[in-house]
Amino acid sequence: MTVLILYLSLALGVSFLCSLLEATILSVTHGYVRALCQKHRKSGRMLQDLKDRIDRPLVAILTLNTVANTVGAAGVGAQVLKLYTERYGAAGHAGQAVAVASGTLTFLILVFSEIIPKTLGAVYWKQLAPAAGYMTKGLIIIIYPLVVMFEALSKLISRKRYQLKVSREEMAAVAEIGKAEGTLLTQETRVIQNLLRLNKIRAKDVLTPRSVLLTFQKDKTVQEVVNKHSPIRFSRIPVYGKDLDDITGIVHRYKLLRAYAEEKGRITLDKLSVPIHAVPDTKSVASILDELLRRQEQVFLVVDEYGGTAGIITLEDTIETLLGVEIVDEFDTVEDMRKLAAQIGQRRKFRKQGL
Repeated sequence: MTVLILYLSLALGVSFLCSLLEATILSVTHGYVRALCQKHRKSGRMLQDLKDRIDRPLVAILTLNTVANTVGAAGVGAQVLKLYTERYGAAGHAGQAVAVASGTLTFLILVFSEIIPKTLGAVYWKQLAPAAGYMTKGLIIIIYPLVVMFEALSKLISRKRYQLKVSREEMAAVAEIGKAEGTLLTQETRVIQNLLRLNKIRAKDVLTPRSVLLTFQKDKTVQEVVNKHSPIRFSRIPVYGKDLDDITGIVHRYKLLRAYAEEKGRITLDKLSVPIHAVPDTKSVASILDELLRRQEQVFLVVDEYGGTAGIITLEDTIETLLGVEIVDEFDTVEDMRKLAAQIGQRRKFRKQGL
């Protein structure tokens, strides 16, 4: 009976441990490993090595698990047959006894060596990860020849090295899960999701179109502009030469007002304007944001495929796209400046039509 219990304990105990290690190692995320590397470099690097060469820990764990189940099942069957024969003799129903023992062992392995340990590993992997990593590393060392042999076999079957590829959609889904679990705030989730799609959004999707732009002809004087367009609600206004496809620069509202206040009303706008950088309308908002920051500028001219003016895009536009909200500074009198520009453009159209 003692030997029977020993074989049963071997089958259940070792299999329990192997299933726990397998579930824990597979549940560990690469993000957790990177974070652990910063806090506990030794255990973090060890787990990183296991995740990078995931075939090694799996080979070691599954090899030990298979050996334990095989030896344990064979030993339990042999001991049941021996005990039954000793008690009831060879004429008894020994085969039925072994069948019952096998069925019972299968049920015990399913519950205590598969379901329970794998559930524990999947749920408590963060707490178990460091210890599971060291135990798996030790197991790899113990049966290293077998690990190398099976690793070579797996490389023959699949010559492509395993590479982790996390899609943007998966990262966005993780952010949504983080919000649902209370790890991330709604605003944080929105920013993460907007950031992930920022590279797919083009300048033409968020620009202020030329049809609603407030623009000044470069030969106009400060006095003419202030008298006609006061109050000027926009901070930076494009300045053009012959037509809107000939944007020569931008003039700042405060330069205009300062020149007017200093009685320099006869100065033309081309004397106050500064050059404006042009970008294609197919350029991503992510690239434009990076370039705006690098050049330390606030506004870019957006041109279409023919080099004509499509509109303008501002640093504020790109950040609003990232944050998903309208940004209003202390000098803005309205919340949505693009909407105001559209309204002004519509009024101009009506005036031209005599309405």
